[in-house]
Amino acid sequence: AMLIAKQVLTAISFIHDHNIVHRDIKAANVLIAKDGIIKLGDFGVCIRAAASSGDQKERLAGSPYWMAPEVIRREPLRDRKPQDIWSFGIFMFELLTGNPPLHQVDPARAMRTIAKSMPPRMESTGISKDVCDFVNSCLHDDPDKVLFYCVLLCVINSLLNMHIRGHQQKIY
Repeated sequence: AMLIAKQVLTAISFIHDHNIVHRDIKAANVLIAKDGIIKLGDFGVCIRAAASSGDQKERLAGSPYWMAPEVIRREPLRDRKPQDIWSFGIFMFELLTGNPPLHQVDPARAMRTIAKSMPPRMESTGISKDVCDFVNSCLHDDPDKVLFYCVLLCVINSLLNMHIRGHQQKIY
C-alpha cells in the first residue's frame, strides 16, 4: 500500500508543480499498469492551483466521499492544493480498509457530515500506528494546516526504509 501511496503522491507532486489540482483522487482514478507503474487518471475536473482572487467561491466538483471540507463548504481559497492532499488521505483510507469513510451513507449525507464534523481518523486495527498517523496527517479540516506533498513523501520514504530494514511490522 505504501509503495502505491508513494507513486500516487509523486504524481500529485508533479501536477502541483505544474500548477494543477486534480480534485478527484480516489482508487477508481488510480491506474496500475502491467509493469506495476501507477498512473493518476481522470483529469475531468482539474483546475489551476491558485485561485484568481482570494474571495473567489470554490465550484463544487469531485466525488462526494473524497471531497475536502472546504470544497463542500465552498470556502474562498487562495491555494487549492490542500484539497488534493485531503483526497489523497481519503484514498489511503480506502486503499487500506476497502472503503472511504462514510461509505455506508448516501453521498448528500456524507457531504453534510464532512462539512460539519471533525476529520475521520484511521485507527491502528491491523495497520501500523505509523501508517495510521501518516493517513491522519493528510486529513485536516483547516487547509492551512495540511502538510505539503514533499513532507508526506519524506514520511513515506522513512516508513518504507524502516520496513525494508526490518525495524517495523507490516506497514500496510
